[in-house]
Amino acid sequence: VETILSLIIQSPRSIESTSPLSHVYLSRVLIELTKYQPLRVPQCLVVAVATIFNDFIPSLSPLAKENMSQWLAFHLTNTEYQWPTAYWNVWTPYVVDPSSDESLTVKRNCRGEFLMHTIQCMSLYIPTPDLLMKQCLPHESKLCDFILGKPRHTLIAKSSSAHSNSIQGIEKDLDERIWVQNEDPDVIEEYIVGDEVSESVQSDLDEIAESSIPDKIWWRTGVVIRSLLRPARREKQYMERIIEETKSGDDMIESMDNDNDLDIKEDAIRDFADILPRFRPVVLATLAQDIKVHEENLDLRGEAKKSESEMLLSGELFLLMQLELVASFSSTMLKSYIATLLKHELVSPKAVICWSLGEFGYDALQHTILKDWWNHASSAMRIGIDVSLKKMSSSPEMLNADVGMIIDTGGDDEDGAKAVTPSVQRMKQLTDYTQLLMRYASNRVQKILDDHNSPAGKMNHEAADLKEGLKYFNRSVFCHVKSTLLEDPIVRSTTELGGAALEIETFLANNVTWG
Repeated sequence: VETILSLIIQSPRSIESTSPLSHVYLSRVLIELTKYQPLRVPQCLVVAVATIFNDFIPSLSPLAKENMSQWLAFHLTNTEYQWPTAYWNVWTPYVVDPSSDESLTVKRNCRGEFLMHTIQCMSLYIPTPDLLMKQCLPHESKLCDFILGKPRHTLIAKSSSAHSNSIQGIEKDLDERIWVQNEDPDVIEEYIVGDEVSESVQSDLDEIAESSIPDKIWWRTGVVIRSLLRPARREKQYMERIIEETKSGDDMIESMDNDNDLDIKEDAIRDFADILPRFRPVVLATLAQDIKVHEENLDLRGEAKKSESEMLLSGELFLLMQLELVASFSSTMLKSYIATLLKHELVSPKAVICWSLGEFGYDALQHTILKDWWNHASSAMRIGIDVSLKKMSSSPEMLNADVGMIIDTGGDDEDGAKAVTPSVQRMKQLTDYTQLLMRYASNRVQKILDDHNSPAGKMNHEAADLKEGLKYFNRSVFCHVKSTLLEDPIVRSTTELGGAALEIETFLANNVTWG
């Protein structure tokens, strides 16, 4: 059992991995062993997990902890949540402050995060969270409040949940026009950027506090994106209602059947992916209008303006913050929504890296990093690389020219300069784009580490996650760049005289610093 657990902790979960000892395979092996020896294996597993939790969790890398929590969630879900109640009670103080009557989280620690991640992973395997509350967690456990993930920024959550009546009225109107009446996006765009809507909310905007600057600047964008996030908002409300009614002992099924406002058959991920392409021009129009109005206000006050790229990045960060506030209850949904925004170029990979590492551009916001920031950053880079590669020239003429140049001589051009083939140009374009973002991530991590006041010779939990996460981020980006170039038709044309793999390896080794 201990040997298999050690392999699970080290196992790859990537679909690109060719290892036969995958995370899913090893997890299934332990489940079959449990069924084969029900009187021996479960007891061994409990002792082994308790030992790892008490003695080794602090020394595991972020990926190893993630592997362990993913396995425990998978195993409990497939063994009818057979786990000693006493362990949940002993582990609870690592997550919840025992001296408080409310479910207040304790100071960030690796064991508490391991436990919360395990519970949230289990919630992804089941249709409704009441199963965990009734079959897995102890009765009236405070851990029930952490079944759904929560956004990082309590300050943003408070400001965003206290919108004025006028803005809430516009959101409700947009919900109806977009999701029920299915109005044309051009009509919605004309409505939301029009003077009538601006005048109706101006008095409320003047009263917004300085701590809510993003809501004040990007209010049009916020109204539109929150309306487009309606499927996630409805599913979140549904899950929260199940949890509250399970706590109170009400009959959830009967009450939900009589509620016409919620449809449990909705697919929040698919609905968002379907509607975003139609309303992408509306989001872009509101971003442009919000930037224009903000800059006009700065001119009136005689204040300095940010550059166009900085303002656009701020708008993208605001979109991601709204996404986190609504969709953070499900890690799968959050990642899917971010991927949809990236593919339609409403946010950039740099914005995702900034957001995940707690850089928002406003001093009033709490700069807390995401616990699994490297996963979001790596995923954004992979999508960004694929999108940027499609934008690069890939015409048949360039492909044929590339092969011809290689077969010819590969020597100097007429001016005596070394000839650069299109495949090398393509590799350089991609690596230049990648390195710029990797350098930003590295500098941001280093800045956070410099701001930490850790004792000499010691590294706290957050600092360890930052350093190890950066290693994973760099390794993930390198592997994706390499695999992408190997599959690119222009670069593959170099196989005529020796193979693209060697040329790519040499180019990446000699021209790129991967951290």
